[in-house]
Amino acid sequence: MRPVAYELQFWALWGQFLRGGFRPDFEAIGRFCDAIAEAKTSEACKRCFPNEVMRPECDVGHFYRYFGTQV
Repeated sequence: MRPVAYELQFWALWGQFLRGGFRPDFEAIGRFCDAIAEAKTSEACKRCFPNEVMRPECDVGHFYRYFGTQV
């Protein structure tokens, strides 16, 4: 897995706050809200997310073998 920065338009970034709806028990939401309130630039806003988007880099065959599917 390799970080690919903060792709704001995709669920990969925003999904960390969800589980069938917003996760009120998830303390990262509070930290995110506190940090975003203090951010002064768009770059600072991006760094408020607890986790970056990660993208796997391998042959897709590994995925198919792991999940027992075929191409």
